[in-house]
Amino acid sequence: MTRRLYKNGLVVGIITLLIGAGVASGFNFQIKNSEKSVRGNILYVGGSGPGNYTTIQRAIDDANDGDTIFVYDDSSPYNENIAVNKAIFLCGENRQTTEINGKVSLYSQNDVYITKFTINIITLERSSNITIIDNDIINEDHGVKIVDCSNFKIIDNNITDQDWYGIEIITSHSKGFISGNKIISKSVSSPDYACIRMRSANDITISDNTFISLRDRLYSGVRIEISEDNTINNNIFIDTGLELWTGSNKNNIYDNTVNGKPLVFLEGVTDKTIDDAGQVFLLHCKKVTVYNLSISKVPCGITLYDTEQCIINNNIISKCSTGIDCEYSKENTFSQNTLKGCSFHISRGSKNIITGNKLQNTRSGIIISLCRSNTLMYNNISSCNGIMIYSSTNNKIIKNQVKDCSIGIELETAFFNTIKQNKCVTCLFNYKAGIYQIINSTFLKIQV
Repeated sequence: MTRRLYKNGLVVGIITLLIGAGVASGFNFQIKNSEKSVRGNILYVGGSGPGNYTTIQRAIDDANDGDTIFVYDDSSPYNENIAVNKAIFLCGENRQTTEINGKVSLYSQNDVYITKFTINIITLERSSNITIIDNDIINEDHGVKIVDCSNFKIIDNNITDQDWYGIEIITSHSKGFISGNKIISKSVSSPDYACIRMRSANDITISDNTFISLRDRLYSGVRIEISEDNTINNNIFIDTGLELWTGSNKNNIYDNTVNGKPLVFLEGVTDKTIDDAGQVFLLHCKKVTVYNLSISKVPCGITLYDTEQCIINNNIISKCSTGIDCEYSKENTFSQNTLKGCSFHISRGSKNIITGNKLQNTRSGIIISLCRSNTLMYNNISSCNGIMIYSSTNNKIIKNQVKDCSIGIELETAFFNTIKQNKCVTCLFNYKAGIYQIINSTFLKIQV
């Protein structure tokens, strides 16, 4: 009896605290003088009280909208997959010791709270007004998967050891809020891993979270795919960073840090200098100078999109998936940069100058695709594939040195490019289709 009374007080205290903090605003309680109107009935799972349920699912089946289900840790772990089909408050006794070894699923459900558990995976689909707060979510392919939901809150959880994504948000378009979480990648997981992946998601706020990669080959902290009008602010990225896909516009990204340095995200800015950053994004910018940065362990060190007349000079970029990525941009100069273990990509660009850069120990060196009239000269590339030109015209490849690469220069469906005075040591020239001119360049072998 003492234990039951203690737990009654604990549950009421938790609910009162959440309501007082404003966290429970989405739950349709009518707060009146009586306790019952605040929390409905309490159904107990586990423990030793008379009439307690032995499984969480059975308690949910017997509950009514507005009820609380309190789960003791005495009978933990609960080896069951749970379908929540009521507007309930689902509360564990202790976050670390009340374990659900299985999936918690919500489909077409509203007004649910889940708190104080260790859970494998939570899936939300076509649901709204859902709050997941103060849980440990571990050891599955996903931590939280959200599909076509609105008005959800994912707050103060530890999400770790997922194979694919910590949180995945797909086709969700209204007032999602993700805050105060710590999301840590496992050391070995899918090459597509992201702490948070957003695809076709809008009006989501991701704020005050910590993202940590434990991998030798890092992957995304937050990946934004074809998503708009989201806010990403005050997050901490450690050995990971932001990944932004084409088609993701009008996002509000500010006051984040990467490895203790600012994540610089500029959109529509002219005449600015950047000399302190852990990751840089320039979208629709003009005449921005980025220099003397040391960037490492992010998905892409420096990104340019629809940007022109910028100078990217004397930066050291290492251990990134891509060192520099330039798309739909023109008349920029990339000079004297050092890329270690990461490549340089330029696509759909024109009249850019890439000169005096060093690339080494990466799978690919400089990749040019769907480009015209760019100039590559005096670059030094070693221990990787060298210069690859795809579906591009009228580019000049002059006085570059490529050493110890499987391919020195490769052309595929490339027309009227000039290959002049390059030195390729122990490298091949690989020609697949197109029209080209080679002048005073040396190769181990020309392969057609």
